[in-house]
Amino acid sequence: MTSKPTLTTTDHARDAVGMTYVYPVISRRAGGVSVGINLNPNNACNWRCVYCQVPNLVRGTAPVIDLALLEHELTDFLQQLLHG
Repeated sequence: MTSKPTLTTTDHARDAVGMTYVYPVISRRAGGVSVGINLNPNNACNWRCVYCQVPNLVRGTAPVIDLALLEHELTDFLQQLLHG
């Protein structure tokens, strides 16, 4: 049996809910759950942010964003967040 990851204010596992683009972030500042959006699901990135904390980051081209899937995931996530 595989256990589900437990989110904390220091662990923002982007695969915690099994979505490609949208993930929950337990936020100390917001006092609850924030919405994270990952536009680099393949961990390839052409930005060079000094503050980047993405593990195993590979420099390269980010994939084309599937906007329909992103919209669907965001809508579903917000529905679950707001209505349980």
